[in-house]
Amino acid sequence: MHIIALVRYPVFASLLLFSLIVLGIDGDLVSKLKGGCFFFTCDSPPSYPRLGVATAVLTFVSVVPLTIIDILRRGAFTSFIIVELGWFFFLWVLWLATFGDTAGAGCDSSLADGTNICSEVRAAEAFSFLAWILLFAYWVALFVFSTIAFSKGNRKIWITSARDADFSGGSGAIPGYQSSAIGPSSQQPYMTQQQQQQQNQFPPAVGAV
Repeated sequence: MHIIALVRYPVFASLLLFSLIVLGIDGDLVSKLKGGCFFFTCDSPPSYPRLGVATAVLTFVSVVPLTIIDILRRGAFTSFIIVELGWFFFLWVLWLATFGDTAGAGCDSSLADGTNICSEVRAAEAFSFLAWILLFAYWVALFVFSTIAFSKGNRKIWITSARDADFSGGSGAIPGYQSSAIGPSSQQPYMTQQQQQQQNQFPPAVGAV
């Protein structure tokens, strides 16, 4: 089993755990920083906890169904490597923005009653960073291994699940195709087993008129 298939579900589980932590922390910060209310009008909280809540919720509502579908059904388009790369690229950009926005909030914020929220802000910042670096590392590894498999002749790698993909280039490879840096001259002609048997049974006559 390939390393991508081994680490895939642990990466998803860790990402969901980090998302749950960020959702709890930033949700609490939104409730604390919403300010005073007058009838139905309330002061808006800062942008960083709202972005953290949105990113965590979006991660949950996408990664959980993706994982369940991948476990229950093989060959679903949501499990295609090209779909996974596209969506996870969007998610790690969101987590990077969440981390940057939270880090720029500073550590001198306090509530009206004097309660300091520095520890919560720093915790949200730390787990946002962990979620981003985890997604980014997985995305880079999946992209690199898929590109290598494609260069070896596996033309179906992009529409294969990462769980079932053959990153060695064997499954879905073009018959007779051999990857080489020398050029097209290194590609050997493809011959079926039946053709090889016929050639061995009836060798070409040399010098026949």
